[in-house]
Amino acid sequence: MRKLIFSIFTLILFTNTSHAEEMLGANTLSYLRPVPQIIISNSINKNGIHIRTLNIACQGNANLFAIPPDSSSKKNFLVCISPYPGQWGATNLPFPLYFPPGYTIVAEGDIQGISITYDLNTQI
Repeated sequence: MRKLIFSIFTLILFTNTSHAEEMLGANTLSYLRPVPQIIISNSINKNGIHIRTLNIACQGNANLFAIPPDSSSKKNFLVCISPYPGQWGATNLPFPLYFPPGYTIVAEGDIQGISITYDLNTQI
């Protein structure tokens, strides 16, 4: 049932947030619970990465961070908060983001599902 709800939810978000002139990305990642802590590792992001779309469903609080190659600090770029205890929350990336080479994308919190489309710098 959760997979069906998340699939419908993702479809609605993509329908509402994508426009014909926007690129959706050549690569796709989708995870349902359990979501791995490292979403995109620095070994994949060798030449830079353009995240085109990103949708998260959470139960409780969840965060996505970008960690630079020197691991000096993590930068929070997306937060998901459920409105009430025991209910799901959801959020999507409002615009595409670029991460320089070597950055790692990490998830923390109670993420129920995540869907990402992206391009590697070598694919553009």
